[in-house]
Amino acid sequence: MIYCGLSIFYLFLLLPIAWLILSSFRNSDSIQSGRLLPAWSELTVKNYLETFHIGNFVTYLVNSFVIAFSVMVLTVFLGSLGAYAAFQHICHDPAAPERICPGVSALLDHHARTYRETLRCYLDCAGQAQQAAEQLHIHRTTLYWRLARAAELVPLDLHQGGDRLKLHLALTLADLTHPLSR
Repeated sequence: MIYCGLSIFYLFLLLPIAWLILSSFRNSDSIQSGRLLPAWSELTVKNYLETFHIGNFVTYLVNSFVIAFSVMVLTVFLGSLGAYAAFQHICHDPAAPERICPGVSALLDHHARTYRETLRCYLDCAGQAQQAAEQLHIHRTTLYWRLARAAELVPLDLHQGGDRLKLHLALTLADLTHPLSR
């Protein structure tokens, strides 16, 4: 039933595009005649030939591609410079992880090193507990215990994607601003 409704909806969306394409192959007399569907003999490619020969269409098309490509390259270049400049300042700011994820400073203390490493590994493994436990060389139950204890230090819900993202970003940044001493 839902597919029938979606089919009708998409037909409704595609009908104007089909009409536009069909009309592009009709001559002006056929369009002005008022008939909804043209006869096969009325279909022609004359409109396209006139567009390419009379209107300098190829020149305009090449110009459009050149401008679009130039703007894209310039945008990517300037965006990269902006991101690089922002990163240069943020990685030297010791308070940056706390601004990204409030409460993460509790994990930056050397006494919370184990919890920080556990959370970082768990987040690097995309929340796969078995994989994280194997990488940390601990039992999965120990991993869950450490995650519960770390959740007491940082007021975040690891079941929420946004909280995991903020914590992962803050811990990654903390590796630059507050490196673990071995």
